[in-house]
Amino acid sequence: MSSRDFLMVFVVTATLVISRLIPHAPNFTASLAGLIFGAVIIRHSIGLVMILLSYFLADLLINYFQYGTLGVGLGQVYWIYFPLAVIYFFNRMMTENSHPPFKLFSLSLISSLFFFILTNIGVWGSSSMYTKDFHGLLQCFTLALPFFVNEISGTIFYTLLMFAVYWNYNKVEEFQYVFGGKTRH
Repeated sequence: MSSRDFLMVFVVTATLVISRLIPHAPNFTASLAGLIFGAVIIRHSIGLVMILLSYFLADLLINYFQYGTLGVGLGQVYWIYFPLAVIYFFNRMMTENSHPPFKLFSLSLISSLFFFILTNIGVWGSSSMYTKDFHGLLQCFTLALPFFVNEISGTIFYTLLMFAVYWNYNKVEEFQYVFGGKTRH
């Protein structure tokens, strides 16, 4: 992994952790946006590992400071980390040749919907709050709709922010290369 890739992974993971730790609307974080950015731009599997580790670190901190527990439950691995990895590889596959803004917007929506469906099936299946029938599943999804709206909003916001910074950085670098005599890496 190049130093530039490492820097991008560091910035993405820092953004992910900070967005989950600062006060925010529930699910309005950079979690999925970091995975989308990593899949599209970094494209190294080590990027996925580092992003998932930062998500795990944020979970440990949240669980410790908010709930007084240490660790992450096995259910979180199945119903959160596995979908995150699937989202990473899906976005990597879908952006093999290009990543125009509309495509990134669409992938943000699809990724949010996929995460919403899988995590809520996990909540429904592992929680005693809902009956284990269609009515309970429907109730789980209905009560989760505000979180879904925040997930979509956060994913779109942070995806656009990360790519806007990346594209602007590359434009400045290209400008310096053409007019400033700077050598390319």
